[in-house]
Amino acid sequence: MNDIAQCANVITQCIDDHLDPIKTKEWFKKSLEVFTIPESDPRLKLRGQRGVRAKRNFNDLTLLGIYSSHVYHFAWKGAHGLFFVITGWIVNVIPLALFGFITTTLVQLQSGANMTGLTQYLLVIVLANVVQGFVVLPIFLRWHAVQPFKAMKGMLPALSVAFFSKSSTGALPITMTTIEKNLNVAPQISRLTLPLCTSINMNGCAAFIFATVLYVMQNNGVEVSFATFITWILIATIAAIGNAGVPMGCFFLSASLLTSMHQPIGLLGLILPFYGLIDMIETALNVWSDACVTKVIDKKIIPAATQT
Repeated sequence: MNDIAQCANVITQCIDDHLDPIKTKEWFKKSLEVFTIPESDPRLKLRGQRGVRAKRNFNDLTLLGIYSSHVYHFAWKGAHGLFFVITGWIVNVIPLALFGFITTTLVQLQSGANMTGLTQYLLVIVLANVVQGFVVLPIFLRWHAVQPFKAMKGMLPALSVAFFSKSSTGALPITMTTIEKNLNVAPQISRLTLPLCTSINMNGCAAFIFATVLYVMQNNGVEVSFATFITWILIATIAAIGNAGVPMGCFFLSASLLTSMHQPIGLLGLILPFYGLIDMIETALNVWSDACVTKVIDKKIIPAATQT
């Protein structure tokens, strides 16, 4: 066990000092001293070349392992820096992209775009989120003997952060803290269920994808049959499971689905100016839905575990 502890200390200090070549060389040398076969090792009792080879192979493998861990650390650090550079490029391009979307929107409005259909579309999106948040989820909680509006009041701090941040992933820490403190959910339940729900329980995103795809298809003259309607309910639900809990995640996911169907996405330029508010409502709904599921699971599992 002492050798293992020394091994951990050598590797940790080697990684910490990786920016200093002299210190790194010293730690590699020290690592060989740590892993040199002691005099009491039975392999030293081997006679002739066998004993020499055993000791040499052991030390070579030790140096190779520590060097590999060092290179592995450098590789991940380089990948991390590369992703930050790419993110910086994307952030620099965003203003130009927004200018293009706004210009497209103004051109469409001047050419007589149908704002009546857009208004109805936005009302459908908002109404779907309101019904899910204030009707369906409270009924779900009441069905499982949980007071819905008391739970909603307790979750207001997390819902406020989700609304203004437009990111269910960003609101995850405050969601965990709030549900454990105000709704008395066990930490072992909330810290497993909430991260999972943040990825797969996207109520608002599913509604947005479904309504947006149908709106764009109908405006492009595509006939929507009952079979197509049912199919897109399934597609929107499955697509929402894989959506990232970040701002505008649903918007770009809807655009990719429409592009894969070879549908023009110019109408998304009309939706974009209003999407900020839609994204706020959807994120708050997603977090509220996550809290409802977590509370019900806590209510079902904890009493059962207590009885057993």
